[in-house]
Amino acid sequence: MIDDTSRKPIVNKTRRYVIIGLACVAVIATLFVYQSTDFKTQAPAQVQDISNVTKSEQTTKIVQSSYTPQKPNMTQTTINIALLEQDIHKIANQARQTNGVQPINYDLKLAGIARAHSQDMAIHQFLSDNTYDGGHNLNYRYTFAGYICQATSSEYSTSNENIAVVTVQGNETQIAQHIVNTWLDNVADRNNILDSGHQNEGIGVALTENKMAVYATQDLC
Repeated sequence: MIDDTSRKPIVNKTRRYVIIGLACVAVIATLFVYQSTDFKTQAPAQVQDISNVTKSEQTTKIVQSSYTPQKPNMTQTTINIALLEQDIHKIANQARQTNGVQPINYDLKLAGIARAHSQDMAIHQFLSDNTYDGGHNLNYRYTFAGYICQATSSEYSTSNENIAVVTVQGNETQIAQHIVNTWLDNVADRNNILDSGHQNEGIGVALTENKMAVYATQDLC
C-alpha cells in the first residue's frame, strides 16, 4: 500500500506548472489578439488612402481623355458662284414671264462688270451703286469696261442696276430666290427687272471673306 502523503508534493508541483503554463498561454493569446486587433484597425486606413489616390488618378485620366480643344466657330460654306449667278438670271426671267414680259438675254460682258462691283462691295462690306474708291457710278463703270449700253428699240441708254446682300443660307437656288425676292419687294428694283426695254443683263456675285454673306449685282441694258 502506497502512502498518499508522499504523492502530494508532486501533485502540487505539477498543478503549479500547469497553472503557470496556462497563464503563459493566456498572455500569449492576449498579445496575439491585441496585435491582430491593432492591425485590423490600421489596415483599413492604409487601404482607404490607396483607394483615394487611385480614384484621384482615375478621375484625372477621365478628364484628360474626354477633353476636346474647342475650335473656332467658323461656318464652312461652299457656294458655286457660276451656278448661283445662273440661278439668279433664271429666276429673274421667270418673274418677267410671269408678268408678261419677254425673257432677257444673258450678257457675259455685263456679268463681268457686275461681278467686279459685287467683289468691291464684298471686300469693303458696303452696299452702294457707286464704287468704294472714287464713287464711280454705273455709267462710268460701263464706259471704263468699254461697254456701250443702247437698246435696239431706242436711241437712249437704258442702263440700270440692282444690288443686294443676303446671308448665306441654303443652296444656290435658295440663295438666288432670296436675292430676286429682295429685288421684287423693292419698287425701283422690281421695275428694273420687269422693264421690257431691257434686253440684256449680267449677274455677278461675290462672297465675303468669312463666307457668311453674298453680294449680288444685276446690271441691265
